[in-house]
Amino acid sequence: MSFLKNYNNDEINDIIEEAWEIGWFKSNITFKSIFNKWDLTEEDLNIIMSKYLDSKSYKLWVKKIESRKR
Repeated sequence: MSFLKNYNNDEINDIIEEAWEIGWFKSNITFKSIFNKWDLTEEDLNIIMSKYLDSKSYKLWVKKIESRKR
C-alpha cells in the first residue's frame, strides 16, 4: 500500500469522512469527486476504508454504498 505514504492522518480522516458522506442520499460528494480530489482508485478507497475502519463500520459503509448504487 505504497500510495498511503502520500497522505497524512488528517488527509486520511478527510478521505474517510468524504467516503461516508457518499452513503447519504442528499450528499453532493461522489466517488468520482473523491477519486479526482485525492488521486485514488476505487480499490485504493476500499483499502483505506477497510484498513482504518473497524470491521463493523466497514461492513456498514459497504452496505450503504451498495444501497446507494441501486
